[in-house]
Amino acid sequence: MKALKAILLAAAVLYLILYVAIAVARISYPFELEWREGGAVDQVARILAGEKLYVEPSLEFVPYTYTPLFFYVSAGAASLLGVGFFPLRLVSFVSSLVSLLLIYLLVKRETKDTWCGVLAAGLFAATFRASGAWFDLARVDSLFLVLCLAAIYVVRASSSRLGYTA
Repeated sequence: MKALKAILLAAAVLYLILYVAIAVARISYPFELEWREGGAVDQVARILAGEKLYVEPSLEFVPYTYTPLFFYVSAGAASLLGVGFFPLRLVSFVSSLVSLLLIYLLVKRETKDTWCGVLAAGLFAATFRASGAWFDLARVDSLFLVLCLAAIYVVRASSSRLGYTA
């Protein structure tokens, strides 16, 4: 049993390391890794140019129907790092790392077992390719996921109804 637990732990840690290595290798790639990334960069460029994000579609610009939080957070990063894929991917990558941490913390809290927490985070990292390799892309998904996990963590950590409103 100890050998199986050690093998599973090693596999979980390996998947975590592989995900981080792949994401770091891809983060500065200067071209689209997925077809929506270019449009996301356009959304951020509009924000930084002071233009409205949601306008009537035209030949020059068709807004995405996603909520604006990811684009505004990415615009903040882009104002420091420059417009391009990197700041948007950085937001997604950091969001995915915090998601992995929250998965670990949630499972560890519920099971009171560090091994289970690492295994859960590693299992999520292992789904990277099978789920479309989107964790680190310039997309809204990773930021949405981290916000959902953070809400779950706050609710599970709260001992009163007042804590649920945080």
